[in-house]
Amino acid sequence: AAIKGRSEIGGAAVAITMVDVVVFLPIAFLPGIVGAYLREFGTVIVIATLFSLLVSFTLTPLLAAKWSVKERTAEAPGWMVALGNWKVELALLAAAVLAIVIPWPLADLRAIVPIMLIAVLILNAFVQRYDRILTWYKTVGLPYALRHGLFVVFVCGVLLINALTLAAGAGKATIAVDVVIFVLAAVWHLVGFILRKRMREERLAYRWTPPSNGKRSFSFLYHRFFDLPMNGLRVGVRWFYATGRAPRLTIATFALPIVLAVVFPLLGAINFDFVPQIQTGEISMTVTYPPGTPILVTEKYVSRLENAIMKIDGIKAVSSTVGRKPQGWGNAIGDNYARLDAQTLPERRHDTYKIIDQVRKLGYLVPGGDFQVSGDSGGGSGATIFYSLSGPEDEIAPAAEKVAQFLRNTPGSVNVQTSNEAAAPRLNVNVDPQKAEVLGVAPADAASAARLAIDGGIATRVRSENGLVNVRVQFPLANRTTVDQLSDVRVRAQDGTLVPLADVSNFQWTKAPLQIKRLNRQRVVDVYGDTLPGYSLGAVTGPLEKKLREPGFLPEGVQLTAQGDTQYMNETMANMGIALLTSFMLVYMLMVILYGSFLEPLIVMFSVPLAIIGALVSLSLMHLVEPNAGQSLNIISMIGIIMLFGLVAKNGILLVDFSNTLCRRGLRVRDAVVEAAGTRFRPILMTTCAMIFGMLPLSLGFAEGGEWRQAMGTVIIGGLLSSLILTLFLVPLIYNTWIGWLERRSDWRAVRARSEPFEEHIARVEVRA
Repeated sequence: AAIKGRSEIGGAAVAITMVDVVVFLPIAFLPGIVGAYLREFGTVIVIATLFSLLVSFTLTPLLAAKWSVKERTAEAPGWMVALGNWKVELALLAAAVLAIVIPWPLADLRAIVPIMLIAVLILNAFVQRYDRILTWYKTVGLPYALRHGLFVVFVCGVLLINALTLAAGAGKATIAVDVVIFVLAAVWHLVGFILRKRMREERLAYRWTPPSNGKRSFSFLYHRFFDLPMNGLRVGVRWFYATGRAPRLTIATFALPIVLAVVFPLLGAINFDFVPQIQTGEISMTVTYPPGTPILVTEKYVSRLENAIMKIDGIKAVSSTVGRKPQGWGNAIGDNYARLDAQTLPERRHDTYKIIDQVRKLGYLVPGGDFQVSGDSGGGSGATIFYSLSGPEDEIAPAAEKVAQFLRNTPGSVNVQTSNEAAAPRLNVNVDPQKAEVLGVAPADAASAARLAIDGGIATRVRSENGLVNVRVQFPLANRTTVDQLSDVRVRAQDGTLVPLADVSNFQWTKAPLQIKRLNRQRVVDVYGDTLPGYSLGAVTGPLEKKLREPGFLPEGVQLTAQGDTQYMNETMANMGIALLTSFMLVYMLMVILYGSFLEPLIVMFSVPLAIIGALVSLSLMHLVEPNAGQSLNIISMIGIIMLFGLVAKNGILLVDFSNTLCRRGLRVRDAVVEAAGTRFRPILMTTCAMIFGMLPLSLGFAEGGEWRQAMGTVIIGGLLSSLILTLFLVPLIYNTWIGWLERRSDWRAVRARSEPFEEHIARVEVRA
């Protein structure tokens, strides 16, 4: 029995395993930082999957042959009967409620224990009612779906389109799509209503009898290119309008887009990120005073701020560094800068964003300074929002300020600034050529005297044990701190007299950036900032990307380039889109090779879009429930979608493979697909539930930094659930329709080969049926 069972599904097992392997091939060749993130992950999954195939062909049959029971009794074991008692189910539910109230030593247990108890309760209830569910599926659900095939396709298509609108922005997009679907359904039903009476009168289709000599005549061409398409159109309309005989389906056809137009906008749009925003318990703060502020003043206010932060509930420690601005915020060093880092208590890690809001309210403790707070998201580099603008010298600064102001007005942005804002006071000494000429002073001598007074100059070099040492000569600090002191600096004229610097020049205070960046000999200004908790990077930068497409927003010659996390996010979306398409094509080509057919793998691939429905809906739903859990479409969740391609194809492979086996044994296509779906119902259900429960801890994300992988678990669980429910109806329907059509087509070819009259062929087919 073990050998026979292994050989019966051996081909399907190989196909499933190879599909799981090839979906990760594109990940290994992804360029840039995305490939660096995921290459090792894909390698581990591939090796583990191949090893599992080896185990399934060796160890699993051995254990099955040794431990399997030869005869199973009709009655369930006593422990299963006990679990099926309603009192036991009620006790499990009460235990789950009690677990929420119990003060567990670990905070995560308060959520984990109730969820696991409820999961056991649901699974137990399902196991107890499995026979009734299977009977309903084989005798009611699947036959009903096969009779109303277009309605099933309509439901799956509408759900998929609505799920895709969640990634396109939801809201107005979802409502617009559902309105179009409603109008198209109304037009289609109206056409069916008009043609229904005529089709009843023409119930017998046009019957064409092939010529007895087997040659193609003009009547054959007329039949092939005109009469058959027209009759096919009428039959197609009648087939869809079969719902007219079932008013419930007609009502459902119109009600479905209306319900989705109301429900899906409530879920909200799916956010886009480079990496998930997670709560690590780390808080970063910067304090910036005007340039020239003494370091003692900066340190005084930073100390007050540090003491106030320590009094916030949940803060474990605070450290500060005065005189440096952190990387990603301008790379500036000066007495007017300070950085503070705070760490929350381990049990308050999930409240990091709430604590950040409390810290942000302490800005009044640094009067005259700029106080900015951000949380460490656990990934990325520097500021979350980062753009670089390059262009002409006179246009780049206003353009950067325009972009920064647009980002400040975008909901979800915070701490937005430009590199030009970090300007220091500068004293310009402008030599007047006319006055200098009158007094006999060379302009170069006046400028050199001002520079030597302030910065000094190298007078000579002396040799020491460590080599040559420069000897710098400059005015004492007490004689060069005010403009009046600098104006009294003497410059030697050509006749040897000493002329005050104020007589040949004027002094002007201005501001200048601390650093000037250039790229390809053009001035570069950076615009950077952060996102607020609950807002993704894509939600903040998306409006700016749309605004940039409008002509005239940026001056001619000014170019904007995404940097940092913004650049990585754009590259990720492009590269992962290519990886998704490549994985889809590789899975299809692999199954074409394994099955030796182009049609059957295409039937299996219908299960892949059904997983996209659950993946996108689950992401949107979880973001609605917990906005700060990192539930967005990012590099991690995209890997989950790629994994779904291999996982959900399993269901289709099991159904199609066993349906082919039953057809080869002589069963009709419809009987074969119903029998295969019923027989493979248990393994499909067991494997899907095993994967869902295996991903449940990942989706809950209770471990340290669990939000990093939480989106992957959410995507896989949602995709598996939607694919399980819809694949059990859609794949048998597609198989029955396409393979049945091929069978009927082969019968028509047999008619032409034997020159059998049409009426005799119809009678023979009816007798065989």
